[in-house]
Amino acid sequence: MLLPFLFSLKAHADALPSMSGDRVLDVSKYNGNVNWKQVKQDKKIKTRLAIVRVQHGPKIIDEYQKIHANGLSNAGIPFGTYAFSEFKSVSDARNQAKMFYKLSDKRTKFYVLDDEKHMGKGKEQSYINAWLSQMRKLTNKKLVFYSYRNFISEHNIKYSGFDGLWLACYQGGSLYYNPDLWQYAPTAKVKGLPGKSTVDISYMRHASTVMSWLQPYTKVKYRTLKSSAIVARKNYDIWQHVPNSSPKIKSVSSTHKYASKDLSIGQTGMRLDNGVVYYKITYKHNNIGWVNKNAIKLVTYKKVSYSKPKQYKGHPKKTSRDIKLYNHVPESSFNAEEVSKGLSKKDKLSVDLVGVRSDKSRWIRVKKSGSKYKYWISESVIKYDQLKSVSKRSK
Repeated sequence: MLLPFLFSLKAHADALPSMSGDRVLDVSKYNGNVNWKQVKQDKKIKTRLAIVRVQHGPKIIDEYQKIHANGLSNAGIPFGTYAFSEFKSVSDARNQAKMFYKLSDKRTKFYVLDDEKHMGKGKEQSYINAWLSQMRKLTNKKLVFYSYRNFISEHNIKYSGFDGLWLACYQGGSLYYNPDLWQYAPTAKVKGLPGKSTVDISYMRHASTVMSWLQPYTKVKYRTLKSSAIVARKNYDIWQHVPNSSPKIKSVSSTHKYASKDLSIGQTGMRLDNGVVYYKITYKHNNIGWVNKNAIKLVTYKKVSYSKPKQYKGHPKKTSRDIKLYNHVPESSFNAEEVSKGLSKKDKLSVDLVGVRSDKSRWIRVKKSGSKYKYWISESVIKYDQLKSVSKRSK
């Protein structure tokens, strides 16, 4: 990385070592033979990860990559690899991505694009996009973008397609772009470095994100599951898709919001990296997202015997917002779910069908006066005005 020559080295470097949190070192051939076991034992600088240079442009290959990779593996320190880019065109960016992937040690946990030098005639963003697209085709491991503030600003770089941002900022002033990993000094002294040499050092500002770089995107095994369900645990996230199955999957809600709601499940997805199963849930026919199966209780469908009345009339025994209205007898089919809630004692109801579940609970299909919609409610909430004979049939 060329950044030590671009900035004055004051300000943050003096303050940060006292901050809590683990550190990340990045190394190249210029750091020589590092004793990584001693590095790991340095209690002042808690090295959690390392990032190893693979190449500088398409022509310079770092001969120390394998040496660092072997030392890190033997010391039990996970590592990523980085490539210093010198893109001259879109095709060149793709080729450098292929070269980087081929040369990188296969034990690497993630890959970093070090982009801080504009060489082509086109827009730097087009080169970055080409590199990113090519790497996504080659690997399911996480991809991280590295640069410095002025370069990002000058070229209006958008890096949201990456799995994280690693930013170099040595000079005083505000830290921009809210990086996950902050390279705050190029001259850290760490036990295990040869002679009087120093090393680039970074601080995990968003430790959980940085540590997530160690986990590749997982494949998912899907299968169909038609079932009704309810929330069993209220503190689980609901995700856009199965977590860590593709880039930028976010939490969209929580099971707490759907407590006491009648949900439906249409599909399951099992992560092949850890075997955890997620359910795809819907509420009132609207897709909600994916949730860990431990948060959900499946509801077994119940058989229903139906009675066809000539005509029933009645009204709710009391006004209540808690009376649930369903599109079918609850727990009787995949599509049976709560669609509304609340009735008034003044509501005039007509009943055209009775359903008795296998658990002996009784449900009626009603329509409010003046409404075209029919709902199923528990028979226990209604008071009949008149009751006529019925002819029974079973389904």
